[in-house]
Amino acid sequence: METESKDGPIGILTSVRQEMVAIAHLLNPISLFKRNGVSYYHGEIDGIPVILTRSGMGWERAQRAANGLIGAGSPKSLIIAGFAASLSPGVKRGEIIIPDCVQASQNLAPDTPSLTPSIPMDDVIRTPHIHINKGGLITHDRIVIHTSEKRAIAGVHPNCASLDMESYPMAMEAEKAKIPWIIVRGITDDFNEDMPLDFNRYVGANGETSASLVALAVCLRFWKIPAMIDFGKNAQQTADKIADTVHNFILSLA
Repeated sequence: METESKDGPIGILTSVRQEMVAIAHLLNPISLFKRNGVSYYHGEIDGIPVILTRSGMGWERAQRAANGLIGAGSPKSLIIAGFAASLSPGVKRGEIIIPDCVQASQNLAPDTPSLTPSIPMDDVIRTPHIHINKGGLITHDRIVIHTSEKRAIAGVHPNCASLDMESYPMAMEAEKAKIPWIIVRGITDDFNEDMPLDFNRYVGANGETSASLVALAVCLRFWKIPAMIDFGKNAQQTADKIADTVHNFILSLA
């Protein structure tokens, strides 16, 4: 695997399309190329070269995407960006967390060590309207739907304030390639909040939730419509905050 290139672009790894699109809007100019069937976006953010892609949800997809971006772009540093769930009452939806460590859940990768970002969060240029939290992150094998499951995971991992499905394998590949990395996650659901649907049931082969299947599920559960509208609005606002935080961080790396 290729190692860090001091002259390379900043690599950005996202998980799903909504996260990637919010960041892609920052790129000017922007160009698309494909390698091994994967789409990569090249461009600049305030004159700083960037390469951006998405993985789809889950460990294996995340690991492949990290390998692919490192091989395709030879990035000098890596930002892992996207959504997460809260594992702490003090970390609220719509807020940003920049984890000080990332762990893998035991059912995914037993006895793996905790990883510490090699780029300190203090390097991020602060945005006044975005609240940034510290705390650990746990990478899990599925979308966590119910508060009871969040509480159970938080009990096993008391130092983790958030949860996702991709950060650990992405960070692991960056470590192997000796590329500095950091994680920027936006919180889509509170610790004491159930998800409006079990989105695990509607994930397609590409690792994305199927909009058509979700729409059908909501039609069959019409009482979920207000909660889904609220969830969708918050997800978009959170994606925009992730993009703003990534933007400021890229400025700090220049």
